[in-house]
Parts: sequence; C-alpha cells; structure tokens
Amino acid sequence: MHLKISIITQKTACYLALAALYLCACADQQRQQQIPPGAIPIVYTSYIFVQALVDSVPANLLLDTGADNLYLDSLYYAASGFNYPKTRRRSISGVGNSRQNILIIDDSLNFTFNNHQYRTSHVVVLMLKPAGGDYLDGLLGTSYFMHNVLQVDYDNGYIKTYSSHDSIDLNGYTRIPMRALDYSFTIPLSIKINDTLTIHGDFAVDIGSPGTIINSSVVQQYHLDQAITHKARYYTKYAGVGNDSDGYDFIPDTVRLANHFAMQQPTVSYSIDTAGVLAADDHMGILGGNILSRFDLVFDFLDTALYLRPNSIYKSPFIYDRLGFTFTDRYSTLGGWVVASITYNSQADQHGLQIDDLIVAVNGLPVQQIPYVEQDAYFDRQKRVNLTVQRADTTLNIAFDLISLL
Repeated sequence: MHLKISIITQKTACYLALAALYLCACADQQRQQQIPPGAIPIVYTSYIFVQALVDSVPANLLLDTGADNLYLDSLYYAASGFNYPKTRRRSISGVGNSRQNILIIDDSLNFTFNNHQYRTSHVVVLMLKPAGGDYLDGLLGTSYFMHNVLQVDYDNGYIKTYSSHDSIDLNGYTRIPMRALDYSFTIPLSIKINDTLTIHGDFAVDIGSPGTIINSSVVQQYHLDQAITHKARYYTKYAGVGNDSDGYDFIPDTVRLANHFAMQQPTVSYSIDTAGVLAADDHMGILGGNILSRFDLVFDFLDTALYLRPNSIYKSPFIYDRLGFTFTDRYSTLGGWVVASITYNSQADQHGLQIDDLIVAVNGLPVQQIPYVEQDAYFDRQKRVNLTVQRADTTLNIAFDLISLL
C-alpha cells in the first residue's frame, strides 16, 4: 500500500457507524449510483472504502490490491476493546524508508462486509491513521478475493465478486494478463519520459495507491534524475508503513498500459527511497488510482488477468497539483488536518507551511465543515487559500496563491 498524501478522543463503535453512514450519504450526493443486486457500495475519495464489521465492531476498510490480509489500525483496535490472548510483536517495512513495530493477532477473528463472512487469523495491527486519516480503520487485501473475480465500478460506486468471469458481461473490456508477485499482481507498462527515453516493465496494480510511482531502483538504472529536468521534489513524513518517503513528481509524455491504452501526460512520481517497497527491484513501480480510476476494472484472480474498460472520466484532462502539500484528515482525533508532505519551493513551502502543522480552518471555514469526500473538489475551486494553522502553542495564518507546480 502506498499512502502519499493523507490523541484527544478515541472513536467509539457508535461513532464509527455514524461516520460510515455519513460518508455514504456524501458519496450518494456526488454521483447517482446504480448498484446491482449483490454488489457492495463503496466510498471513493482517492481510496476505495467498504463498510465492515470486525468481531461485530463497525470499521471502514480500505480496499488494497497491494496488501494481502486484513490489517487494523492501532487506534481503532484500542478503541474497540479487542482482547485476544494470542499476540506477538515484530517489525515490518513497506512504503517508506523506515520500519514499523506491529502487533500480530494469532487468534481467529470474524469479519464481514455486505454478505461476505470470513474467519481469519494472523491479523496485523499497526499505525494507519497518520498516513490515511481518521476514516481509515483498516486494510482489506487480496487474500479474500483469490478464489473469485472482483469487479470495481468507480462510476457507480460499488464492487462485486463473482465465481468466474463467465458471470460478467465483458463486452468492451480488454484483457491484460497479470503476473503474480507474492500477494500482489503486475501488468506491463511503458512510460515515455520524453522523445529520447521510454521505460518498459511490470508495475504492481495497486488501487490502494492514489498515485503512479516509479521505484528508485529503476531511477538508478535509467538515470532518471538526469533525464527528467522538469519536476517537483516532495518529502512526506507519512507515506505508509515505512513512514518517511522522498521523491519527485513529473509529467511524462505518455503512459501506456500493456500496449493498449495510452494516457496522455498524467502525473507520475519517481521515488528516491533507499529502502522499502519503492526501492524494490522485482518490479518497476506502482500503477495507482490516478490512472486506474479511469477504467471499469475486473480482476480475474482465478485466471490471473485484469480486464479494463474506459469509463466516463477516461478522456478527462489530468489535474495537476496546485497545493504544494498534502494532509490527512485527523479532525476526529486531533482536531484538524495534519500536514503530511511538502513540495519543496512550492508556494506552501515558501510561505512557511511545515509538516505536522495542524490546519483548523481554510479561508475562514472550519475544516470540519468541509466533508471528507468533498475536500479535493473544494481546493479545485480555489485560486488562493488562507490557512489557519496551529503549531505547538501558536496560531498562524499562512496565505498563498494556488499555482500549478508542473
């Protein structure tokens, strides 16, 4: 999972249920959903959330094809009052340069989403909210779909599982073979950097990542630091399991999926991490939601294939970053939005915004009045922002124009 964006009170089970209902109500206002029988409604921001019950406690789980099992956030775990006798501790790596200490539950626990019921063990408990925000209670990985076909419909806001792809009308879809890589899957991708350089290779298909990222091992192999001159460097403290991560955003000429679909000038990042998933050399990087969300998706895990069909936003122009920072919505637990990353030399950086600043209002509007699913659209409408920021015991006003970084 890659989360590059975004404790006063603990959430209770009642709050979790209300939050999930609130998110779904907002999503219903944004799009007219046409959900077929047996489908599972989703909330889509930059991530796909499904509502679930973990041993009868409501949870918002992020659907993540870059993860394997069920993962629970440590704050959600503490607030839910779980008490499993068989646990152990270890450390793991993920996206980012560092490792994180985790708790592993070896006891069996039950969880359900829609009419799907599972009994599972070896569940990992780790810090997820710093990277994903308060609405993120856990991750739902690929293990629970390996014997099924998974349909993802971004337009109408649902996912649905089938026993085989014969049960789906695949008219208009293009089949792309996938390669299994542990618990994740890759497809061939070519990225035309410029007129003289194109890179080809396998990229992990990760709907749990909002962006498309090239691994640092590939950066070294193709000397991308020298080849790409028009770029914007960012640093994030909360990239995922491995916390801090460095990289550059840039705009390639074309990203082509398995010689079928050519995406013109999307935003792509390249990592300069020295450890973790984004420094791996067994695949070239991550194909994320900024491109995948432009398709109807069918993951045929039984036949190791991905079916793609362009959806309603397929031809929409890509939106380039104007903020120069990312944040995670921590209003419920910390009282505001926590600045998670900064783009160097952006307007936000030049005007003094810092990582871990707590944003409590934007243009005089308290952040709790900007619903979670509407935050991206809110900034798309603005030409200038005035942020009310709490830093330690000081309240600051930081104002700047929103100018495209690329």
